[in-house]
Amino acid sequence: MSVQKNYCIEKYKDGDEKEINRLYNEIISLPGYRTLEEWHWKMKENPAKVKDLSNYISLAKAEGKIVGQYASWPVDIKCGEQILKAAHPMENFIHPDFRLSFQVQLDMSNKQFELGAKEDVRFGFGFPNEAAYLIGKRFLGYKDMGKLVTLSTRLSLSFPVKRRMPFLPEALLSIIRKTSGYFYKVKLKLNSREPDLSVEEIHRFNDDFDEFWRKVSRYYPLIAVRNSAYMNWRYFKKPTKEYKVFVARDEKEIKGCIAVKISADPTYYPGARVGFIMELLCLKESGVPERLIKTALYYFLSRGADFSVAVMVENDFLFNSFLKSGYIIDDKIYTHPVVFKPSDVNVIDVDILRDLRNWHITFGDFDPQ
Repeated sequence: MSVQKNYCIEKYKDGDEKEINRLYNEIISLPGYRTLEEWHWKMKENPAKVKDLSNYISLAKAEGKIVGQYASWPVDIKCGEQILKAAHPMENFIHPDFRLSFQVQLDMSNKQFELGAKEDVRFGFGFPNEAAYLIGKRFLGYKDMGKLVTLSTRLSLSFPVKRRMPFLPEALLSIIRKTSGYFYKVKLKLNSREPDLSVEEIHRFNDDFDEFWRKVSRYYPLIAVRNSAYMNWRYFKKPTKEYKVFVARDEKEIKGCIAVKISADPTYYPGARVGFIMELLCLKESGVPERLIKTALYYFLSRGADFSVAVMVENDFLFNSFLKSGYIIDDKIYTHPVVFKPSDVNVIDVDILRDLRNWHITFGDFDPQ
């Protein structure tokens, strides 16, 4: 029987990222190898202000080697008129030789909580998978906020046909995909009324977006800061460049923004191409969100996506726009719990924090793997 080896818990030091990234690529099973450039974007270029990045990365080391990591993303949360610092745990892994007990995990988590106090972190929050949720609830002090609603819509008949008749040649499936895509486009056109807006793809968020952000942020008691600095980092500076962003305007101002990507993520429909709605921000004006969702769906159809998926808080005023656009509530494919752990109850009312109805959350708030 293997014996748990001795280890110590330390915080990150410059240069540790090489060993962190090696272990990440060894343990985390993803379709693709993460580069150091991606790690630097994710951890060092985040525009959320920090005193010391090392306070957000706790490491387990044995014999001079990194054998585990518990890392959090610093997030600025707008709470009323305040900007509060939060931590979003998003990279948590341990070498198999150190999983004989839960102690390594617990020690890294406790260290992260301790370091967060130095950064004035008021609370932690996240969207754990099923295994992490059970562990967090039992051992790490996670408290429930509720569950996000998963919304989905079918964009092609080729995927179900392929699953039922895998022997069909790709040429025939391509014809089915194009034909069904054409009919879905016709359906979109017939079911929508166009507000007097122009929609364009953008490649950078400018100062006019900050004015738009200030207006939108007033709609929600709690929302992660989405100013131009954050949005440029989140969607345009990531080395893998997988996002498309569209903005709706009238002659004077921005009325809404949507960010999307297409991925073969097996979480939702294994084997399918899925179009994700990463962000949707809109002024409360009739027809704006529907116009942007329609733009996203046209983009997904033009790129051969089989489905589109979004997540949202059910009472968000944007929720019904998805239903009007043909999405259905589809919690059977995946359910995302939302949890939090308060650090300083003197700064924020826990009852406000735990009430999911106060939040605006989209896929853009998730860990950008």
